[in-house]
Amino acid sequence: IKIRPSDSDNPLLLVALKAMSTEPADRYATVEDMQSAVRELVRENANIKTSLELTKNSKTTLQLAEKSHDYERFNRAIFGFRNAVEVWTGNKEAEVELAKARLAFGKCAFAKGDFDLALQTLDRKVPDEATLFDKAQKAKTAVLQRESRFKTLRNAVIGLLALGGVGATGAAIWINAERSEQGKQTAIAKE
Repeated sequence: IKIRPSDSDNPLLLVALKAMSTEPADRYATVEDMQSAVRELVRENANIKTSLELTKNSKTTLQLAEKSHDYERFNRAIFGFRNAVEVWTGNKEAEVELAKARLAFGKCAFAKGDFDLALQTLDRKVPDEATLFDKAQKAKTAVLQRESRFKTLRNAVIGLLALGGVGATGAAIWINAERSEQGKQTAIAKE
């Protein structure tokens, strides 16, 4: 029997060729070593199959999340893509889809005014995500500043009311005007 060279990169063929090498030093040292190599190939193929299935299912979940704006589905999609990458590090599609899922989740949270969630979801190292991260950070800061101003002004009005300096109607008008201003600033921050 003559073994002809092959340029195939089929891992199982490579194991077989090593086992049948004409040079004893190039063969597996023991049958157990060869069996171990075959088991490793079987395990790797199972991991690849599992990773691809996780990616497929997570893509479907992401599509549903984008349509329904459902945070739980976004979380499941992201978790699925992360698992797909962990099971098989060569799954580039899962890596790309993971980035898409983070950005879509971040956009959804931002649109709903959940700036903290957007900030937690986005990866600042990714340019598209970094842009949205910065917008969410500015919007969150604007909300915090507005809340602080409102709290201070509310306390001032309560103090004036306690002293009898401003009538209840005047205070209510002033509070409503402040809330209206806050709504305008929130809309500007989201732009």
